[in-house]
Amino acid sequence: MSQPEFGSESFVSAEEVHIEEPRTGTETALVIFTTVSLLAAIVMLFIELKTNYGFWA
Repeated sequence: MSQPEFGSESFVSAEEVHIEEPRTGTETALVIFTTVSLLAAIVMLFIELKTNYGFWA
């Protein structure tokens, strides 16, 4: 099966359905968890760099 192209009707209708679909609590929790995890990983990376190499960006 080939991917629908940008201008095709199947792509447009799929997008409309996705936009109209309300976000569930699980999805929201996942988004928040992912964001917090990424931020924590970045902070930990900076702390690691500062501790080991004395470098602070």
